[in-house]
Amino acid sequence: MNVGKVFLRVSCLVFLLGISLLARADEQSLDLETEQPLEVNRPVQSTGPRLMGRADLTVDVSEVNHTGGSTPFQFKNYHFFLFLKAQASTKVTFFAEFVGRYFYEIKYSPWTWLSIHLGKIIVPFGNTDNFHHLYGGTSINASGSGIMFPNIWAASGIQTEWGIGDHSTLDVYALSGINAAVGSDPDFTNPAGKTPAAGIRWTSRLLSGLKVLGSFYYETWSSGKSLFLAGLDASTDYSLLASVAVLKHFRLGMGAAIGFIERGSSGDFHKYGDYIELASNVIRLGELRARYGTYVNNNRVKSSLDSQSLNVAWLVPIDVMKLMVEYQWNFEAINEIHNDLLRVMVSLDF
Repeated sequence: MNVGKVFLRVSCLVFLLGISLLARADEQSLDLETEQPLEVNRPVQSTGPRLMGRADLTVDVSEVNHTGGSTPFQFKNYHFFLFLKAQASTKVTFFAEFVGRYFYEIKYSPWTWLSIHLGKIIVPFGNTDNFHHLYGGTSINASGSGIMFPNIWAASGIQTEWGIGDHSTLDVYALSGINAAVGSDPDFTNPAGKTPAAGIRWTSRLLSGLKVLGSFYYETWSSGKSLFLAGLDASTDYSLLASVAVLKHFRLGMGAAIGFIERGSSGDFHKYGDYIELASNVIRLGELRARYGTYVNNNRVKSSLDSQSLNVAWLVPIDVMKLMVEYQWNFEAINEIHNDLLRVMVSLDF
């Protein structure tokens, strides 16, 4: 486990130092884990509800097979999402998930350089293009939840999104913080707390085809004790080096996040998660993807919650559907559990 962590962190440093070499190809990234609805133009209705020409619906179903333990073959549906995005006017958009009500927000854009989000918002921490947080190597574990953060991290609050020049965005937000039961430490996977929290996220696209995000989050979780999160993510479009024919069929993503929890006399500690992902569209039938990540639940105590995850996936469009077949190997630091997964996900946009 230590070798994997060292390799991953060195790779992150090399990648971030070498970002000036990256350039963009004409091909677009195919990421079928993106449940964000397709923005398809619709005709404006002359009768019925007033809608400014666009309403998008996405259905996402994921089946998971436990490939170890006493039940070697058992499919189970771990999530069923129903996303709706509707543009009510040129300045107002409504976006929500309806089955589990994971998030629901109204977005108001009075100017091109400012948007205001209000409701149960997706927390602007890390790369949320796919809604999920991949710290730890995967967005879904054997119990159907996330690793370091929930599968979809959302909380009641307000967010302002500022356009800085032509290539950068600054998100500033305030919302309900991470939950902690009496006598317990904060649980990042159960964020529906009552204490307020605030944060910022800087997104930069100074180089075409490259996106870098820096995230910071703070709250006082118990009797003046602080909780601080920091994250750094980077991703490329297809083409690591446009001048090298083979490499234009690859894209890369990586990120790391750390959470510092103050406990006073009982001992401060931190949580840590990271991931690195490589994908290729060299096979025209779809995209092949491999991802690896580690997670440390408490740096002071080694436990079965500390984990590594390695997964490979094949993603392919079929008519109006998006299909993903993924195999996931999960390794606990101690007390290894037979919890590898075979995952099949289908998304439908209409």
